[in-house]
Amino acid sequence: MIHILVGTRLSTVRVVIAVLGLVGAAGCDAAQDFVEPVGVVDEQIIDGTPVTDTRGMVMVHSGGLSCSGALITNNWVLTAKHCLPPPTPESPIFAATVTLQDGSEQTAFGGDLYLHPVEDVAAIRLPSFFDTLGGTHSLHHTPYLSDVPMDKQLIHCESYGTNTCDDSGYGTLRAADYQVVPTLPGDSTHTILPTVQGRSLWHGDSGGTCFTSGFSTLLSGPMLTGVNKSGVCGDFSRQTRTSTFRGWLDQLMFTGWGSIGGVTTLPPAIASAGSGNLHAFIRRSSSQLWLRTFDPVNLWSNWLTIPAITIGGPSAASHGPGQMAVAVVSSDNAMYIQELVNGVWPMAWTLLDKPAFPLTGTPALFSPGPGSLMVIGHGTDGFYYSRTRPTPASAWSAWTRLVQGFSDPAAISLDGVIRLFWVEPTGALNVSISTDGATWSTPTSVGSGFQGAYGPAVTSSARHRLDLFGTLLDGSVVHRRYLGGWESSWITLPGVSARSKPSVSSSNNGAMELFVRGSNDQAWINTYPRQ
Repeated sequence: MIHILVGTRLSTVRVVIAVLGLVGAAGCDAAQDFVEPVGVVDEQIIDGTPVTDTRGMVMVHSGGLSCSGALITNNWVLTAKHCLPPPTPESPIFAATVTLQDGSEQTAFGGDLYLHPVEDVAAIRLPSFFDTLGGTHSLHHTPYLSDVPMDKQLIHCESYGTNTCDDSGYGTLRAADYQVVPTLPGDSTHTILPTVQGRSLWHGDSGGTCFTSGFSTLLSGPMLTGVNKSGVCGDFSRQTRTSTFRGWLDQLMFTGWGSIGGVTTLPPAIASAGSGNLHAFIRRSSSQLWLRTFDPVNLWSNWLTIPAITIGGPSAASHGPGQMAVAVVSSDNAMYIQELVNGVWPMAWTLLDKPAFPLTGTPALFSPGPGSLMVIGHGTDGFYYSRTRPTPASAWSAWTRLVQGFSDPAAISLDGVIRLFWVEPTGALNVSISTDGATWSTPTSVGSGFQGAYGPAVTSSARHRLDLFGTLLDGSVVHRRYLGGWESSWITLPGVSARSKPSVSSSNNGAMELFVRGSNDQAWINTYPRQ
């Protein structure tokens, strides 16, 4: 089991996506006056099993309190709000120090400490990235995506709290398994019970989290279940359910919208060949294609013209490190493509010819696997058509007719399954799936209220995960995640009124770059996670 210290005055705290905040049996925080001797590092989580950190668990220290927490990414931490007490005459600086198991630590101040307006949940933006668990920009955890209570499910918890009910032994990472007790209707929290009698979350475990079963590093499936909130030593504990703060956290970790200039008349496109490098494309009123690149050192370049006469917007995709392609439908209603060669665009287009019917609109271009490309165009007969190239040295396949739909398409391959998304005139956002690119499932809806003239956008920001974006009738851009199942609700990313479908890329594990045509016809970008 895990020990969670709620409001305990300890010296170090670990941060995990589900924040634990323990409260005494009477329902109030019995740990508020507990002072942990400085330098005491012993067993944690009452009767829990000592473990080596593979999940990004951290210790959090603020205002004389020591808690636990979890890395969401290598520069964002999730913990409990009561673990970040307001400044006092004795502790006048609003700050939090986050410490890894290996002793690495960072301190964040004031404006980088975010408190949920209602729930006992907080987030910390670190001044720099920890280089841990798969690389600097790694995404570690996704909150549990369903609003349906996790009644009777088994979960796995880890934190750094004390190992005895008399509050000794804070600072050692310990683990234990729990079962979720059926949740009362409308309750923002759920109760968890240890699977082994006598184990429990206790002081210092506040701000820590638990995971759905089957956890392995770097988002191979399990998700954070909530922020621990209250409990009784050796007995039950409470968690704030992720459904109460998931949207708040998502909005917080996006940078917010900003214009990168360039007047575009159609949906823009963005793609990355890795390492934070971006290539952004827009179609000007002259029907010319313009390109602007970004790298972490030189930042944004000037706009560059790529000769092309298009009737639709561009679509771009990476198909390997340093490899990228862009596709357009030209004025002859045929598909054209060109690829990055040694970091340079050749300014020459390859004709992919037409399927049985002329093409129109903005195509979908993506990579089904390393080195491979697949392009999907929208025929004037209302059907989608695809061509595939298995390797850079291979020839393109013949056109294959897929399914019928209305808007420009978006597509992606994840875990051997191709998913094709589009929006119908009714505003329904539909998806059809295929394992071979030839046989497709009956379309199903994953959302409603979308602008029928605009298509969606999709990327995979981490293993086994999809991030789907769309434009609502009022111009709002919304986000929904898939990780073994779809998130219960769409999350709005405020700050822009879109006049096109979005485009999205993922330049690093856990990172996303979202691109859209704004109401002023300029290209607007929003990135995740905020740095």
